Amino acid sequence: MAGIIGFFSSALPTYPLRDVLSRTLSPSQQLPHVTTVMAEGEHPRVAMGGVFPNHFQRNAVVTSHEIGTLLFYGELYNELGLIDEAEFVLQHLNRNGIAGISGLNGPFAFLFWNKKEQTLITATDRLGRFPLFYFQLNDSVCVTSDLHLVFASGIYTPALNEESIIDFLTIGFPLGEQSMFEGINRISAGEYLVCSGDRIDKKRYWQPEYTNSLSNTEPMVESFISCNERAMKKRPGSIVALSGGWDSRATVAALSHHSKAFPVMTFGEENSTDVVLASTICKRLQLHHNIISADSSFFDMFEQLANDVVTLGNGHATVDLAFQLFAFRNLAGKYAMLLDSAGCEFRRGIRSKIAAQRATSTSDISDFLLSMYATGVWNNNIIAKDFFHHHAEATRDRLTEWLESRSLPSYEDQIDAFSWYELWSHHYAHGYPLQTNVIACHMPYSDNEFYDLFLQADRSIRWSHKFHRATIRALQPSLERIPISYGHVKVPYGENLFRYAPMAYHTLNSALANIPALKWIKEFDNWKPFRPYHTWYGKQLFNYTREILNSAPIISSGYLNMDAVNTLLNNQQSTSQDFSHNISILLTLTHVLQYCNKLTVNK
Repeated sequence: MAGIIGFFSSALPTYPLRDVLSRTLSPSQQLPHVTTVMAEGEHPRVAMGGVFPNHFQRNAVVTSHEIGTLLFYGELYNELGLIDEAEFVLQHLNRNGIAGISGLNGPFAFLFWNKKEQTLITATDRLGRFPLFYFQLNDSVCVTSDLHLVFASGIYTPALNEESIIDFLTIGFPLGEQSMFEGINRISAGEYLVCSGDRIDKKRYWQPEYTNSLSNTEPMVESFISCNERAMKKRPGSIVALSGGWDSRATVAALSHHSKAFPVMTFGEENSTDVVLASTICKRLQLHHNIISADSSFFDMFEQLANDVVTLGNGHATVDLAFQLFAFRNLAGKYAMLLDSAGCEFRRGIRSKIAAQRATSTSDISDFLLSMYATGVWNNNIIAKDFFHHHAEATRDRLTEWLESRSLPSYEDQIDAFSWYELWSHHYAHGYPLQTNVIACHMPYSDNEFYDLFLQADRSIRWSHKFHRATIRALQPSLERIPISYGHVKVPYGENLFRYAPMAYHTLNSALANIPALKWIKEFDNWKPFRPYHTWYGKQLFNYTREILNSAPIISSGYLNMDAVNTLLNNQQSTSQDFSHNISILLTLTHVLQYCNKLTVNK
């Protein structure tokens, strides 16, 4: 695994911190393609080090001056001159203080031992792509970007946090600073932690400010072109992710405007309409197209891939990312970097607009957000009755309280706040370390220059695809005429409710086709998802899902109604309806429980 870890004691510890650090790093020292670093261990009150993937991290990761020692993980897109990232950050802190961290451009986390102040300072980038975790360890504090370093060493035994489990089963991630594990909190986007004396202070150095002042997409288009070109120049021989949607379509439009000398990758089923759509775009732009599809090796190693997702995602990533991990490993070693076309935050869309217009209280916004991002398993059928009865409204109440505490001027602002502080901070933040453990990755939508413009853009741009449309229209106008596909139903560009009609048709068709006398209706449904986990869980992975969801950890947990779980699995096998997200949530919880149990037994 890969990441950084630091230990700090407010007084002389009863045990050598350097020995504890060495113990946490030792399991990774035998791994290929990584470099292990012990950055600081001379002072008895601090020890810090890390494990660095050679494909992603530059050679110089640590620097020491009279002011202190800085250990850096990640990469910067600032103009560094002739110095490395660690030196750049240390000089930056010396000149500008903590507030200057917001000017650092790129995905990173760092540990800084301030010799003068005798404090340990740690921070993650302003978009939180490498979340950090901290917890008390006897008479010391531990901070790390990779919990597995700690758990595998045996110095801390993980146990799941019940509030986090409730949130996870409700919405797919724990709200706020909670991690999935008891006693362990997160340092997320735009935050830093100061360990000094007997105090641990978590503060914010940056937060998004939506000004709604920019109504012209032209500056965003120019910035986006620049960010993409810089990424490709930095690592020649990189490959670009293309799903065929508006985010990735804008990316290839920006790159192909000046060059066609880059390959493109799509991972999905070869005959799915999304892959067909991406292939159409590649043919039109004369780009070399690589398609990575699930094969027998993917299904054979799925359980191990799922375990790896849980480990690399610090227990916060869902196992349906196994296919993504499979794709990354197919690319690793062949390409210098994957340019990921993942969009900026999460586009709000027409449903959010309608919800904000109709809301009469913050509770209405909470209900909307929880319904929009619901896992589908938090109900009194699948969840054990007593557990559900006691906690049915817990996540809703926590979310409502959090939204109200922010004193935001409008319901639109509440949706914005949730999208940034919660959705982005969990989905992308816990998926990005998974990617960079395998292959170098760059997300130009997240670069400071573009993101600053995104925050300035008015809602008509931020909540829609207007920027993407403007980019495509300016650089590769022919791509705008290729419609988005839902199955084989072509949907023209736009922000109207017609976009949802094909999905509604598919849902109705699937429900009717499950009636024995109406099975023939299925012949009229040509919908096929990009990554058909519902088919895989019902066929190739059915035995795996049934076995693991009936294993001892999940049964003994008391969280689920096992009869309903087995009914869900059987329905996925026998019907055409898609229950894959529900099953993925249950599988993830089971894998995390198994992970904790295994570490407890090994200890």
